[in-house]
This record gives sequence, C-alpha cells and structure tokens, in this order.
Amino acid sequence: MKRILTLGSISFLLFSCSTKEKNNNKNINRESYKNILNLQGEPKEFTYFAPRKETDKLGTNYINSFVDLGAWHGYYQPEYGKYSMYGGFAGPFYLAEEYAANLSDSFNKIEIINKATNEKYNLSTSKAKFDYIPGKLIQSYSLKDMDLVLELIYVTNRTALVKTIITNKTDKDLNISLNWSGKLYNKLGKWNEKNKEYNYISLNNSLKKSENGVIVDFKEKRLVWDYLMSNDTQFQIKHSLSVKTQIKNDTYKSELENSIIIPPKDELVTYTTESYTFTKDEADKEKKLIEDILKNGDKYFVENNKRWQGYIDKTVKIESLNSKYDIAAVKSVNTLITNWRSPAGAIKQME
Repeated sequence: MKRILTLGSISFLLFSCSTKEKNNNKNINRESYKNILNLQGEPKEFTYFAPRKETDKLGTNYINSFVDLGAWHGYYQPEYGKYSMYGGFAGPFYLAEEYAANLSDSFNKIEIINKATNEKYNLSTSKAKFDYIPGKLIQSYSLKDMDLVLELIYVTNRTALVKTIITNKTDKDLNISLNWSGKLYNKLGKWNEKNKEYNYISLNNSLKKSENGVIVDFKEKRLVWDYLMSNDTQFQIKHSLSVKTQIKNDTYKSELENSIIIPPKDELVTYTTESYTFTKDEADKEKKLIEDILKNGDKYFVENNKRWQGYIDKTVKIESLNSKYDIAAVKSVNTLITNWRSPAGAIKQME
C-alpha cells in the first residue's frame, strides 16, 4: 500500500499542539455548526467529474464526504428530491489503498412495512431533513403515523455505527417489518481526456450472506494508476436485529426475521455496523469489537459527542464566537479529520 495523505497528519498535529487552552464556554457546542459543509450528492460509478472546461483539473472527489477516526471509507448525504436514495446514507466511498471508488449510490437503505396494511412507508412523501454536525450525520423523516431518524458516527478506524430510531406517533400499537437493501457498483469509471468519455473498469466484486448482514468480497486488482485491491479486503454490514439476507447478482436484501410491535408514543431503537477492512486480522479484530458496539450503541454515541465537543472547545475562542473566524476554524477541523488515515498496509503510523 502506498504512502498517502501526509498533510492530514501534519496539520492535525499542529492543531492539537496549538489549541491546548480549553474553552469552558458552555454555550459553544457542535450543534451550533450544523451544515457548515455541504455533504449532499449522488455517488456515481466514477468518483471524479469530467472537466467542465479546459482549466479544470481532475484529482479530487466531486462530493464532500464525512470520515472520522482515520477510517478508509466515508459517507455523503442524499440530495433532496433523489428519492431512490432516501432511507440510507449515500455511498459509502472507499479508498482502494490509494484511489477513491464509490461502493453504491446508497448501499444500506431501510424500508419499513406496515404489517396491518402490508403497505410500505413511502419516504418520498415524508418531511425529510438531512443534517451534518461535526462528527455525525443525521437523517430525519416525518410521516403521518411515525418518525424515522438515522444517525451515523464512527466508532473505530474501520467501523461506522448507524442508530435507527422509529417512533410511533399514534395512539395504537404499530406493527412493522423492516428490511435493508442495496446495489453494488461493480465497475469504476475513469475519464479519458483524449476521447472525452468515461472508460469503465470491471471490478468483479461479489456479495455473500453473513450472520445478520451482508459482506462485499473484493477481487484483487493491481491497476497502478487507477485501483489497488487485494482479495482479503471486505466491506461488512451487521445488524443488531436478526435478519435473513437474499442476494441476486449485485443486489442484496436483508429482511427482519420477525415483525416488531411499537407501543403507542413509544420508539424502537436498533443499531447497524458498517466496516471496511483490508486484512483477515483486521476483520477478525472488528468482529470482536462489533459484538459490544451493537449491544451498547448508546455508549458509543455518548463518547462521540464528548470527543467532538472536545475538538470544538479547543478550537473556538469565546471572543471569536459567531464570527467568520470560528466557522472557518471548525470547517478546518472537519476537513483535517476527514483527511486523517489510520495505519494500514505499508503505513505504520497515523497519517
């Protein structure tokens, strides 16, 4: 694996060393910096736009992403009105050792079925809201008889955690079934400047069932200037609820084994992990951690809030609060942490 992204580690070190004085102003919190970066987009089978004019240069992802804890995969929010993406976080993208690729438009979308009527809830008719606060993505969908909230954070340098909250707004029991589904992007587009078109590389990755989830098995490809992948690399989804998974070509669906009844004015809370690992040892290590993560999800959300609030406290000075400077400073922290990569392959220390 090649050495990359040294700027993130250097800048993060400077940030850590230059902000030692803690800001104790209780009014400064990360909620104040909601959506200071636009993470909305529709991931395609290419990660870089074709140049729109001769002076444009390729080399950066065309959608801003959310990454934390040095992970090698990241997420976006859907665009409003792109209803086919509703119910899941867009992407994710993953780094094929050095090069970015999108796994899907939205690989883990939830679908809710009312068992009394056997009808699916249509999220396109909901009042939808997509937010990004430093360290967390949030999606909210408000429907007539229920609310759906999805929250995504990182809990290790290989695993993201999704918290799903379904609230029964009615005065009667709400009997529901759930499933999660997605379609794998299995080719990668690279812009051909000479021919003014995208050339596509077949990736030959595959899906397989796992306990309460699904696994993407990556196929080894050593395309030095485009894509680097080994056979041991995996992307795995695991649910805290019992599900059965069905696979057809590049598409999967994980269905809840038993329906759930939510009492009036009550809520269902469930968790899902999404892990991207490079080696068997990494996958085995995450498997042990995931058991605790899924059992004690709330603990990890508390830790996430404490850590990110600590970043804000160290970054924003009282005298600069509500100025263009504090917003720029928090944007910088978000950008630096997004570019931070944990050890992997030939990279033996945090980058």
